[in-house]
Amino acid sequence: MSSPTLILHNASILTMDPEGDERATALAAEGDRIVAVGGEDEVLQLAGPETETIDLAGMTVLPGFIDTHVHFVATGMRLHHMMDLTGLGSVDQLLQQVRSEAEEKEAGAWILGWGFDHYALAEKRYPTRAELDAAAPDNPVFLRRRDGHSSIFNSAGLQTLRVSTDTPGYNVDEAGHPTGVLQARANSAANEEIAELLRTPEMGREACLAAAREAVSVGITTLHALTAGEPQESEGQAIALSREDLPVRVVEYYQTTNVDAVLDAGLPRIGGCILIDGSIGSQTAALQEPYSDDPSTRGVLYFEGEEIEKFMHTAHSAGLQIAVHAIGDRAIEQALTAFESVLGNEPQPERFRHRIEHFLIPTADQMDRAHQLGITPAMQPAFEHFWGGPDGLYASRLGERVQRTNPFRTLLDMGVVVGGGSDSLVTPMNPLLGVHSAVNHPNPAHRLSVREAIGLFTQNGAHQAFEEGDKGSVSPGKLADMVILSDDPTAVSPENIRDVQVKATIIGGEFVWGNDAE
Repeated sequence: MSSPTLILHNASILTMDPEGDERATALAAEGDRIVAVGGEDEVLQLAGPETETIDLAGMTVLPGFIDTHVHFVATGMRLHHMMDLTGLGSVDQLLQQVRSEAEEKEAGAWILGWGFDHYALAEKRYPTRAELDAAAPDNPVFLRRRDGHSSIFNSAGLQTLRVSTDTPGYNVDEAGHPTGVLQARANSAANEEIAELLRTPEMGREACLAAAREAVSVGITTLHALTAGEPQESEGQAIALSREDLPVRVVEYYQTTNVDAVLDAGLPRIGGCILIDGSIGSQTAALQEPYSDDPSTRGVLYFEGEEIEKFMHTAHSAGLQIAVHAIGDRAIEQALTAFESVLGNEPQPERFRHRIEHFLIPTADQMDRAHQLGITPAMQPAFEHFWGGPDGLYASRLGERVQRTNPFRTLLDMGVVVGGGSDSLVTPMNPLLGVHSAVNHPNPAHRLSVREAIGLFTQNGAHQAFEEGDKGSVSPGKLADMVILSDDPTAVSPENIRDVQVKATIIGGEFVWGNDAE
């Protein structure tokens, strides 16, 4: 064997290798692959005259993090082109940001914002169309709720849309006038129009690069990009234009039911946020029982059962891995029923690794059926950090059902492979916050050990994309994708995990962030 190109030593390495030693102090990489993992003496003796040897002074090395649910282009667009409306406390504060933006814009230019949560505003309501008209009389306005499942427009913004007023989710007042609030299918259609209107190829490329830089800064080496539309449409083109320059590995999931388009692109997977329902925050997640704070609604199913089954049969017959979005238990039921129709006679359903994104409030029966079907849920632990607990949004919306949200412990004990993600831009790309949230789940019955929580963002994420042979652990033969941390998450107090710092990110044996890589 030739000499390694890189050796890291005097480190605390948590390998996450189920077949090798759990701990090591040194590793060697040759090119883009790990060639040795072990103790100081055995690894350092491999060094040659050209080997870069780095003393980590006791810092921790983990496999590179894998975020299994990122709205990649949208995340980059938020970084570059949208007002940040997170953390606002009132409707007046939101309107003031719109006014300030309008003062800087030319007449007719779009005002774009993201991240408001009407439930967190003092008034606990959306701003009205009239209020937005007054704040920006000469500009179209589009503001996206934090969860992405609701949006608000002013009059000028609504006038640009092709979405008809009879589209499900197009809200009107008692007089039949648009309120400016769009949900369900109306929201999805409007977001697609805005994307096509605003995303030039160059803007899309810039968005991808911005999102990728943010990803590697938090230790992500691979992300699963949930990409709107088909491979030849705007977001797909943005990724294609930027791929050679991206510092992060991207696994694409196209959110389309057009199986032929995905097959023509040569991809082995389809879906992501193919929306079977909406979100808890927007009261569009489809529940079996009414919302506790609004008994008039059980949320929205976006597909008829026959529609989703037909799509799944076509995609499964074509050999594609399928991923669909289902948050509420009624939506999960529809997804599982369709998967059962597809996999009913399959002796080894787990080999397909079909996915349900979010899987937020399953029943005990649904968890068991998901296990039997080999479903690999892609879940977001940080949702509990932001909205869980007895005083959070979930408790308000769900009542006693909050005890069932994000049941990580039960799923792992059953043998279900759960992948960890952020749903960025809904919550920030931040795997350590995800680990923290899974370990500190508000419901102690659902908590994971630190090592199990890290597994959601390493081994399990690799498994979900059929990449466990190359990623997910620090093991000889695997890609040299690693993250260097200031502290060992398994050794700090559980409440301090989110404070651990990412010091460097390595992909294919090269520093892409930290160690002067920037």
